[in-house]
Amino acid sequence: MTEQHSETSCLKVVTVGKDGKRRFDRRTKQRLVEACLEPGASVAGLALRRGVNANLLHKWIKLHQQRLAVASRQSPTAEPAFVPVVRASSEQALVELERESAMCSSPETTASIATPSISARASAAKSEVRGPEQRDLFLNEAEALATGCEPAQETEVEPSIEVGAHERKKRGRKPLDPMLPREIVRHELPESERVCAHDGHALVEIGADISEQLDIVPQQVRVIQHQRIKYACPCCNLGIKVTPAPARIIPKGLLTESALAWVVVSKFADALPLYRIAALLHRFGGDLSRGTLAASVGRVGTAVQPLVQVLKEPGRAAQRKSYMWAQMSRVDAPDDLMHPGALDLA
Repeated sequence: MTEQHSETSCLKVVTVGKDGKRRFDRRTKQRLVEACLEPGASVAGLALRRGVNANLLHKWIKLHQQRLAVASRQSPTAEPAFVPVVRASSEQALVELERESAMCSSPETTASIATPSISARASAAKSEVRGPEQRDLFLNEAEALATGCEPAQETEVEPSIEVGAHERKKRGRKPLDPMLPREIVRHELPESERVCAHDGHALVEIGADISEQLDIVPQQVRVIQHQRIKYACPCCNLGIKVTPAPARIIPKGLLTESALAWVVVSKFADALPLYRIAALLHRFGGDLSRGTLAASVGRVGTAVQPLVQVLKEPGRAAQRKSYMWAQMSRVDAPDDLMHPGALDLA
């Protein structure tokens, strides 16, 4: 082993081509490949110590194995390593089996049998090595002859899995939300067709086939005109009164509370930038600049600061759920119901 490694340690380079490829000595390359095929040899380690690319060394090993396979196929077929068995009667097979067992049980016979077998396996070619399918071939044949038939094989029972009963959902279209408002459109036959084709009597209504479609009302931009009525005394010019303006989130603001809510939801919930919101409003007739929308969003943020302060109370976890109770009443409701204290946060 030491001589072989010392010889393969210096891999001789015969020539170097114009493309930079090296041509190695065939003898030293053959010894390096044989060293890689030894049990426990590391191809990567040998390639590193010999200064050869590991992928190139793997390629040499593969070519060497292919040459050995071709040579083994071209060589004459070796005789089988096992002893042929002659079919005999069941009693004769049992007698021969007992005789062979008695001979093999003695230490001298066992040693004499085992030693040639080991040496034969070590020195024999790979094509002559007895495979695992040839083990105990004689004993299996004798047992088959003793029983007079092929040995029974155990049938493997496939494991079964018990599947519980389950309910399958009915296929079909998902029904629309029953909480959505419905607009009923009746489709009726004309009066001339409401006559029975058999006896001519007038047909009466007995029911209807109902089918539903989802309809979307496009966004509409409208203008709400507030008229604050003025009152004056008919006798003098001093008793003039004007109806006060309603409270607004943005005093003297151009957008209503509903429009502000739509802008805020579109920006923060639908992730629409302000220039796209301005384009949508312009499409429906509302001409507002991006600066006006930005100022309106900032004023809405200032108006909801009390809610933000409650959510950011000291010692309050960010994952804690918050609830808000809001009570909506009529316009003519008492002032205490419309007071900001009616909002309670928990």
